[in-house]
Amino acid sequence: MNNFLGGDDEVVLAVHEWVAASTIAAFFLFLSLMAYLGRSEDNVGSVDLHYLKPQELKVSVEGAVSHPGVYSLSVGGTYADLFERAKPLENADLRKVNLNARLRSGRRVVVRRLPTIEVEVYGAVEAPGRVVLPKGACLLDLLQYVVVSQNADTSQFESSRILKNGERVFVKANVEE
Repeated sequence: MNNFLGGDDEVVLAVHEWVAASTIAAFFLFLSLMAYLGRSEDNVGSVDLHYLKPQELKVSVEGAVSHPGVYSLSVGGTYADLFERAKPLENADLRKVNLNARLRSGRRVVVRRLPTIEVEVYGAVEAPGRVVLPKGACLLDLLQYVVVSQNADTSQFESSRILKNGERVFVKANVEE
């Protein structure tokens, strides 16, 4: 007969119910003991969280950098920290990157290249030939990429005219009379 009530209206538990109740009671006793042993007088109620958060970030960087790969940075590491190690190339497009923004572990950073144009420069320059410039560069910007001769007429570089891909730029020389 499967009656859990005895003759004197007493509750009788089956063996598996006693095992379950004992296990639960032992578990709570164990948790209480661990909490008691783990506290100290100056540290009552505090929890050491450094075990819960990762102590370093793993960030992957690729694209227009000298040293692509996976980098380990300390927690709170920024894009500036990452780029200090990965060394962006001269034509890396970092215009939309907030260098002070913090990175998250597992992040994959792809550094794009600036769109470029190629211009041929000849005339009164030290090294005539092709020059690669950022797209949208003007004549004045060209002076940052070429060394003009001492007798070059630099007045033409005062123009803010945008250069076109494949354009040929002749640098005039001053004619002294």
